[in-house]
Amino acid sequence: MQRVKQGHGKFTAETAIRLMDRPVAMKSNLHNVLFEPRSTRFWVANADAEGRPAAEQRYQAFQLSELLNRPPTPETGGQ
Repeated sequence: MQRVKQGHGKFTAETAIRLMDRPVAMKSNLHNVLFEPRSTRFWVANADAEGRPAAEQRYQAFQLSELLNRPPTPETGGQ
């Protein structure tokens, strides 16, 4: 909460992602997601196969509005 108060009104995507670092992320941290509603961008990190938590992994960026406009494919569950 202290970090949120200090950065209020000044957060970027990168600094907001850092809010999910340790000690906020627990040892069993499997997934982290940051969503930016205005732009519909989001960033996802997942724990790795060796058990290192999501907070220590690289985040991948996505654009939700673009993903929703794609036609379904057999690989994504479309018929």
